[in-house]
Amino acid sequence: MTDADAETADRWATAAGVAEGITDYGISRALRTYFLFHFPVGVLLLTGIGFLISLLIFGNFREEWPTHLLMGLLLASLGTGVAGFIYARKRVKPQVRPQRTAAVSWLNKQEQKTVSRQISGRITPVQEQLTVTRGAAVQARQSLALFLLIGPSYLLLLAAQILNSRASGALIVVFILCLGLFLAGYVAVVWQFRQAGRFLENTSSFVSSESD
Repeated sequence: MTDADAETADRWATAAGVAEGITDYGISRALRTYFLFHFPVGVLLLTGIGFLISLLIFGNFREEWPTHLLMGLLLASLGTGVAGFIYARKRVKPQVRPQRTAAVSWLNKQEQKTVSRQISGRITPVQEQLTVTRGAAVQARQSLALFLLIGPSYLLLLAAQILNSRASGALIVVFILCLGLFLAGYVAVVWQFRQAGRFLENTSSFVSSESD
């Protein structure tokens, strides 16, 4: 074995030691609870509160309702951003145990790309690397979940700017383009999150057979 091979083996062994035992105990379940209950209720409540506060301050419902709705969406954007961050720490983070530094941080860039490609399904999983790749997949899902939780606050912010009647036509077009780009990025993160989940499901049998 050459020195380079020995260093490679040491990196993978260290990464495996960090990744060993890292398990997803229900990130998807926590996200479903948030988006099916907490998020819609919060958006409706905060938008309504912001609308009423604006109505009390500015009055003139018939002519100023876009302003009132804008204020409601801005409050909903702020509130859902804070709530998403707190939910990630209080409800999502405990679903990943144990909490450790990123396993892939011990690998070089090429090895990290290999791990990423295995998780995304672009190449066949390497059984000898499953401890690292499965631990990395769980950690990736935790990181992606944070973006999924706070991302809608930016969507609400952009939607509020589009509805802002005081914005010029050119500026509204810019906001619409930004909204489209952000939506595309958000969908990409959803795909990555689901791919990591599929990878964990598809490789669970290998882990079970090894433990037997």
